[in-house]
Amino acid sequence: MVYLHKNKIPKRDDIVIAKVDNISPYGVNVTLIEYNNFQGFINCSEISRKKKVNMNKLLTIGKNIHLIVIAVDEEKGLADLSKRSINEEEINIFNEKNKNHIKLYNIFKSIFMKYNDIKKPDEINKDHLYEFLCDTIFHIEENFDYDNINENLLSKNNNQEIINTLKNNSINIEKLKLLLDDYIDN
Repeated sequence: MVYLHKNKIPKRDDIVIAKVDNISPYGVNVTLIEYNNFQGFINCSEISRKKKVNMNKLLTIGKNIHLIVIAVDEEKGLADLSKRSINEEEINIFNEKNKNHIKLYNIFKSIFMKYNDIKKPDEINKDHLYEFLCDTIFHIEENFDYDNINENLLSKNNNQEIINTLKNNSINIEKLKLLLDDYIDN
C-alpha cells in the first residue's frame, strides 16, 4: 500500500476513514486505511454522545467509518480517534474532498506508470511513486483549491498554469504535460 496523502500519519483534527478491527468493552481498535494501515483506537467515551450505548449496535467489524483525530502518538504508532466529535456536515465536506483527491491520485498514479514506462501496477516502486506524488499532486493540492484543480488541470487548454508550478521539482514538466494531455484525450 502506498500512502494516499503527503503526511504519512494523520494530524490532530484530521478526518479519516477507518476500518473497524475489534470491539471491546474499553473501546474500538481500527485501521486507518488511507494512512498505510496506521492503527487507531476509539475510547468507549468517544463512540457516541449518549451516555449508555451498545457499541456492537453502532459499529460493525470490517466496516469503514469516518472519525476525527484527537491525538497521535508517533512513538507508539497509534492515533486516538473520536466518532462522537464529528458531524454529518463535516463528513459530507470530507467525502467530496476525498472523492476529488482519490480521482487525482489515480490519475497521477497512472501518469507515473507511463512516465516511468511501468507496465503493471505490481512493478511500481512505492518509494518512487510517493516521491512522484509529492512532486506533483501533493504539491498541486497544497497550492490550489479543488475547484481550480478539477476545472483547470483536466483541461488541455488550461492546465499549463498548474503544471508550471512544478518547475522547481524534479519533474520533467514537458513530459508530464504530454502525459496528462494524453490521459485527458483517452
